[in-house]
Amino acid sequence: MLTICDEARKVRNPHQLENCLQKLKSMILFDGALIVYIDNDDIANRRPPNYIYHALDFSSELFRKYISGRYYEKSSVCQAIFANWLPQHWRTSWGKDTLGIGRLSMQLVRSYGYLDGWTTAVCHKSRSTLSSFTFAGKKAEKDQRTEAFLSCLSPHLAESLKDIYGSSLRKRKATKHSKITRREVEVLKWLSQGKSTWEVSVILNRSESVIKYHVTNLMEKLYAQNRTHAVAIALRLGLID
Repeated sequence: MLTICDEARKVRNPHQLENCLQKLKSMILFDGALIVYIDNDDIANRRPPNYIYHALDFSSELFRKYISGRYYEKSSVCQAIFANWLPQHWRTSWGKDTLGIGRLSMQLVRSYGYLDGWTTAVCHKSRSTLSSFTFAGKKAEKDQRTEAFLSCLSPHLAESLKDIYGSSLRKRKATKHSKITRREVEVLKWLSQGKSTWEVSVILNRSESVIKYHVTNLMEKLYAQNRTHAVAIALRLGLID
C-alpha cells in the first residue's frame, strides 16, 4: 500500500497516471476508474464546472451526463463527501438516503452497469479546485482496508493531479473569461462604483438599452445572479481592480 501511495505521489503525466490506475487493481476491486480535476468555485457557486478527467475502462458518456445533468447535486454519495471529505462506499451511502434525493443519480449510474463502488475527493488548500477519485463495478467491498487505503492514497494522487492538470484548468478558465469584451470591462468598472445603468450610459455615451445588453451578457458569461454578483466575481477573478 505504501509503495503504491509513493508511486502516486510521483505521477507527473497522464501516462504515469494510467500505469498507477492499473496497479491499483491489485489493491481495490473495480471494473472502471474515473479521476477528475475540477473547479471547486464553479461547484460551490452552482455553475457548470470546468474540469479535466482521466478514465480507465469507465464510461465517458456517463460522466458527461452526470456533469451536464448536475447529478452530483442530487447524489447522496457526493453530498456525504462534501460534508466530511472521507471515502464513501456507494451502497452504504445509498442506503442512508432515506428521502430518496439521490435516487436519480443512483439510477443513472446503475443504468451503465456500475452497481457499486467507492468515491472519494480532496479539496486543495486554495479550495478553488478539488480532485475526485471513483472506482466502480458490479461489486465493491465495504471494508476498513479499502477505506483506509483510499484515505491514504487520495492526498498523494491529488497533488499529482494538480501538477498534471492545474495549469490546463487555469488556461481553460482564463479562455472562458477572455470572451468578456473591453466595453464590458468598462461597464463592470462603473457598476463596481455603484453607478446605475442610466449613469453608465451617460458616462460611456451609449444608450441605456445598450448598457442593459452589456450587463445581461456579463451576467451570462460570469454565471452571475445579478449585477452585484457579477461585480463580486469580476473582482475575485481580477477582471477589474
